[in-house]
Amino acid sequence: MTFTDLPFDGLVAGGLAIGLVLGAAIQTSRFCLVAAVANATLVRDFRQVIGWLLALSVALAGTQWLEWRGLVELAESGYRAGRLDWAGAALGGLLFGLGSMLAGGCAARTLVGASEGNLGSLLALVAFALCAWLVLFGALEPARIALVTRTALELPAGDASLAKAVGVPLAPAALGAGIALAGIAAYLWRRGNDASLAVAGVLIGALVIAGWWVTGVLGPASMAAVRPDSISFSGPLARAARALATGSLPGGLFGIGLLAGTMLGAFGAAVVRGRFRFVRPTREQAAHSVVGGVLMGLGGGLAGGCNIGHGLTGLAALSLKSLIVVVAIVAGMLIALAWLYRRPVPGASAPSGAAGARERLASQ
Repeated sequence: MTFTDLPFDGLVAGGLAIGLVLGAAIQTSRFCLVAAVANATLVRDFRQVIGWLLALSVALAGTQWLEWRGLVELAESGYRAGRLDWAGAALGGLLFGLGSMLAGGCAARTLVGASEGNLGSLLALVAFALCAWLVLFGALEPARIALVTRTALELPAGDASLAKAVGVPLAPAALGAGIALAGIAAYLWRRGNDASLAVAGVLIGALVIAGWWVTGVLGPASMAAVRPDSISFSGPLARAARALATGSLPGGLFGIGLLAGTMLGAFGAAVVRGRFRFVRPTREQAAHSVVGGVLMGLGGGLAGGCNIGHGLTGLAALSLKSLIVVVAIVAGMLIALAWLYRRPVPGASAPSGAAGARERLASQ
């Protein structure tokens, strides 16, 4: 499909609309998994964690309702594919976690940061898109396919659902997971952490539900065949990079609309709030941004999604693969965080990497 063949149908319009709201919400709230992990680890600040848990609980409830009502066939999505690529999920998630902490923001925050004029985020975003393209459609695609071929497991049920993996009916599994997530959020809230990101979390969770509805309900009636999906950025960034380089778009109409909408929404919110300004990174920050972007692109391509793609969209679909990816992402973030904040040698000054990380995380 070329740019001239691109139809502005329900998929593109739906992705654009969801992206506009998502970009504005993230720009105003600073919603970010990197900030959630770093703030909780370093200063016991769980505001971002509470927001993330609420986003996931809302997304889970709505997504499972769509599947229960038969409106969206989640088993047909890439998150619930019957062939479990556990190695790509684990390795890709680890690389993505390392990269996002180095870059100072997860996939969505990097996208929003670039839209606010942060040139370090823009460097990370370009590196992210190019490397995801190489893994999904370019020179590294054969290596990715070889890894999948050699390590993937065929699941007996033909559906990588967590409920089926543990032998629990879907409805009780979804209900139990949702109650647990909301309970953890309430516990952290009562322990003295405010719920300033609660509204943002609920809104972002609702946008995940909207994404499933657009692709699962409007998709079959669209001019383009599409598998059910929702908010994710690795695939859309890879497709955008390929489209800019070759002029052809390998599917992903919803994702392209989502990508454009998120950047426009973040840019608009930044301008209205007086937060748009060009920020030049130091040399070290620029190096971290580029290396982080490269790792995010490689990891997102291998894992088949980013922290939001798997951490909200995939987990809301009760995907076993997404659980593996998210655990690996958080592990990678913690490893990178430990390196950035490594203890200095006695008598020496603190490593500049830690200073750069503090400055980036303070801006979340």
